[in-house]
Amino acid sequence: DPELISAVCRAWEEDFGQPLSGDHVLVSTSSCLGMALTMLAILDPGDEVIVFSPYFAVYRSQIELAGGVCVDVPTYADENYAIDEARLRAAITPRTKAIIFNNPANPTGMSYDRDTLSMLARIAQEYDLLIAADEIYTTYLYEGDFCPIRTLPGMAERTITLNSFSKNYLMTGWRVGVIIAEPELLAVMNRINGALVYTAPS
Repeated sequence: DPELISAVCRAWEEDFGQPLSGDHVLVSTSSCLGMALTMLAILDPGDEVIVFSPYFAVYRSQIELAGGVCVDVPTYADENYAIDEARLRAAITPRTKAIIFNNPANPTGMSYDRDTLSMLARIAQEYDLLIAADEIYTTYLYEGDFCPIRTLPGMAERTITLNSFSKNYLMTGWRVGVIIAEPELLAVMNRINGALVYTAPS
């Protein structure tokens, strides 16, 4: 739907000041399917994906369904669920392909600041990793301005952003989400999507 894709691009540019063209947008049947498509598109058997626990439980199933290995990096309530750089670096191996980064986070409610985003961006670039950014709770941030990790320098090309109409617009039952990524990645996801649900509800 060109009108919907244009609206998504316009909203992104207005909200975050980053140009976005339509070939970087794929409408999906929910962002949950979007994450599954992401894992199916980027993972080879045995590839590892880092998740910060506690996390949305479906992530592990989606990684394993795609033949990947889920690697937990814990965060703790007594540390305000901060992402510890040393623990993250210790979890990275030659098989690490991506990091799933949920911000604001479900189930902790934690919202990560610019310093954390910059640290993740630095590590992603250093180790040549992709970031699967689950950012469906953007309007649930009550202090400060939300910053998508995709907008940081050098991150647009290595970030797969997942968003949804379910949370921000209270359209949960409509099952409509958005994937923002490089066209080459979206082309693979679109082929997989065509074998699963074909298209999101019109």
